[in-house]
Amino acid sequence: MNFDYSTRTVIVTGGIRGIGRAVTEAFLKSGASVVATYVSNDTAAEKFKKEWSDHPLELAKFDVSDYEKVEKFFFEFDKKHDALYALVNCAGIRKDNVVGMMPPEDWNSVLSTNLSK
Repeated sequence: MNFDYSTRTVIVTGGIRGIGRAVTEAFLKSGASVVATYVSNDTAAEKFKKEWSDHPLELAKFDVSDYEKVEKFFFEFDKKHDALYALVNCAGIRKDNVVGMMPPEDWNSVLSTNLSK
Protein backbone atom coordinates (compact mmCIF):
# COMPACT_ATOMS: atom_id res chain seq x y z
CA MET A 1 0.00 0.00 0.00
CA ASN A 2 1.42 3.40 -0.99
CA PHE A 3 0.61 6.65 0.74
CA ASP A 4 1.40 10.14 -0.50
CA TYR A 5 2.47 12.44 2.32
CA SER A 6 4.15 14.99 0.05
CA THR A 7 2.26 17.90 1.62
CA ARG A 8 2.58 16.64 5.19
CA THR A 9 4.98 17.35 8.03
CA VAL A 10 5.51 14.74 10.73
CA ILE A 11 7.58 14.49 13.89
CA VAL A 12 9.17 11.21 14.93
CA THR A 13 10.66 11.19 18.42
CA GLY A 14 13.62 8.83 18.70
CA GLY A 15 13.65 9.07 14.93
CA ILE A 16 17.25 8.17 14.05
CA ARG A 17 17.61 4.67 15.48
CA GLY A 18 15.64 1.43 15.74
CA ILE A 19 11.89 1.56 15.20
CA GLY A 20 11.96 5.36 15.08
CA ARG A 21 14.43 5.26 12.20
CA ALA A 22 12.22 2.83 10.28
CA VAL A 23 9.20 5.10 10.84
CA THR A 24 11.19 8.15 9.73
CA GLU A 25 12.38 6.35 6.60
CA ALA A 26 8.85 5.19 5.73
CA PHE A 27 7.51 8.73 5.96
CA LEU A 28 10.42 10.11 3.92
CA LYS A 29 9.84 7.49 1.22
CA SER A 30 6.19 8.57 1.17
CA GLY A 31 7.21 12.17 0.51
CA ALA A 32 6.66 13.64 3.97
CA SER A 33 8.80 16.31 5.54
CA VAL A 34 10.09 14.74 8.74
CA VAL A 35 11.51 16.22 11.91
CA ALA A 36 13.34 13.36 13.64
CA THR A 37 14.36 13.92 17.23
CA TYR A 38 17.21 12.35 19.13
CA VAL A 39 18.86 12.87 22.48
CA SER A 40 22.61 12.31 22.26
CA ASN A 41 24.24 10.49 19.36
CA ASP A 42 25.41 13.35 17.12
CA THR A 43 27.54 11.04 14.97
CA ALA A 44 24.61 8.74 14.17
CA ALA A 45 22.36 11.75 13.57
CA GLU A 46 24.74 13.34 11.07
CA LYS A 47 25.26 10.02 9.28
CA PHE A 48 21.50 9.53 9.04
CA LYS A 49 21.05 13.10 7.76
CA LYS A 50 23.66 12.50 5.04
CA GLU A 51 22.01 9.23 3.99
CA TRP A 52 18.73 11.07 3.44
CA SER A 53 20.17 14.38 2.20
CA ASP A 54 17.91 14.39 -0.86
CA HIS A 55 14.78 14.27 1.32
CA PRO A 56 13.14 16.90 3.55
CA LEU A 57 14.61 15.69 6.84
CA GLU A 58 15.29 17.92 9.83
CA LEU A 59 16.96 16.79 13.03
CA ALA A 60 16.20 18.11 16.50
CA LYS A 61 18.32 17.22 19.51
CA PHE A 62 16.65 17.28 22.93
CA ASP A 63 15.54 15.01 25.77
CA VAL A 64 11.82 14.20 25.55
CA SER A 65 11.71 13.69 29.33
CA ASP A 66 12.58 17.38 29.87
CA TYR A 67 9.29 19.31 29.75
CA GLU A 68 10.90 22.70 29.09
CA LYS A 69 12.94 21.34 26.18
CA VAL A 70 9.85 19.72 24.66
CA GLU A 71 7.94 22.97 25.02
CA LYS A 72 10.79 24.93 23.39
CA PHE A 73 10.97 22.41 20.54
CA PHE A 74 7.27 22.81 19.75
CA PHE A 75 7.48 26.59 20.01
CA GLU A 76 10.29 26.56 17.41
CA PHE A 77 8.46 23.97 15.29
CA ASP A 78 5.36 26.19 15.14
CA LYS A 79 7.46 29.12 13.92
CA LYS A 80 8.91 27.08 11.02
CA HIS A 81 5.99 24.89 9.96
CA ASP A 82 2.41 25.61 8.96
CA ALA A 83 0.94 22.44 10.42
CA LEU A 84 1.73 19.11 12.02
CA TYR A 85 0.13 16.10 10.37
CA ALA A 86 1.38 13.35 12.70
CA LEU A 87 3.44 12.85 15.83
CA VAL A 88 4.93 9.39 16.28
CA ASN A 89 6.52 8.78 19.68
CA CYS A 90 9.32 6.25 19.35
CA ALA A 91 11.73 7.71 21.90
CA GLY A 92 12.44 5.26 24.65
CA ILE A 93 15.14 3.96 26.92
CA ARG A 94 15.77 0.79 28.85
CA LYS A 95 17.82 0.08 31.90
CA ASP A 96 17.89 -3.68 32.13
CA ASN A 97 17.48 -4.88 35.67
CA VAL A 98 15.00 -6.74 37.82
CA VAL A 99 12.41 -4.12 38.77
CA GLY A 100 12.80 -4.76 42.47
CA MET A 101 16.58 -4.24 42.20
CA MET A 102 16.47 -1.20 39.94
CA PRO A 103 17.83 1.99 41.55
CA PRO A 104 15.14 4.68 41.90
CA GLU A 105 16.95 7.04 39.50
CA ASP A 106 16.90 4.38 36.74
CA TRP A 107 13.24 3.62 37.41
CA ASN A 108 12.34 7.32 37.25
CA SER A 109 14.39 7.84 34.09
CA VAL A 110 12.70 4.96 32.25
CA LEU A 111 9.20 6.03 33.30
CA SER A 112 9.83 9.68 32.50
CA THR A 113 11.16 8.96 29.01
CA ASN A 114 8.93 6.07 28.00
CA LEU A 115 5.61 6.94 29.62
CA SER A 116 5.38 10.53 30.77
CA LYS A 117 6.03 12.43 27.57
